[in-house]
Amino acid sequence: MEQELAERMRAWRKTHPKATLYEIEMALGEQLAILRGKMLAETACTEAVSEEKSGVICPMCGAEMAKDGRRKRKIKSVGGQEIELERQYMRCAQCGYGVFPPG
Repeated sequence: MEQELAERMRAWRKTHPKATLYEIEMALGEQLAILRGKMLAETACTEAVSEEKSGVICPMCGAEMAKDGRRKRKIKSVGGQEIELERQYMRCAQCGYGVFPPG
């Protein structure tokens, strides 16, 4: 990602040869936010639920939850980036409560 950031900034600099240090810093912040969003989505989509047992306990009734397919969800990061996550969704067979487990 460091190389991607450097390439993006070099390309930006070519199109903004008279930019001030402040403008460069703002452009760098924008590029970092884009890469931070990518890294956040990539990390958040890494499966934390094992293949055999979910180990996720229903917060409503205490029963173990079961996998219920994958779902997409859009969220905004602290940096303001819109991130699309596709993760395993869990549903409680006992009470029907559904959730994207943390992880």
